[in-house]
Amino acid sequence: MLQTIKRIGDGLQANIYSARSTSATDFEKASTCVKVFNIGESNEAYESAKKEYEVGNLLKGHENII
Repeated sequence: MLQTIKRIGDGLQANIYSARSTSATDFEKASTCVKVFNIGESNEAYESAKKEYEVGNLLKGHENII
């Protein structure tokens, strides 16, 4: 579970929040950021968000990305 701390950015397709984990370990409690897509009714916005999600999944396990 993540707890948002504050909104640090926004755009046409998403809002970015500073967040931290409410889990037990210290590593998980480190600050992170969360991107929340504003998909709404637009099919174009949905497809763009979906493509970004798919690219993000391709980067899982990369040594420079947490």
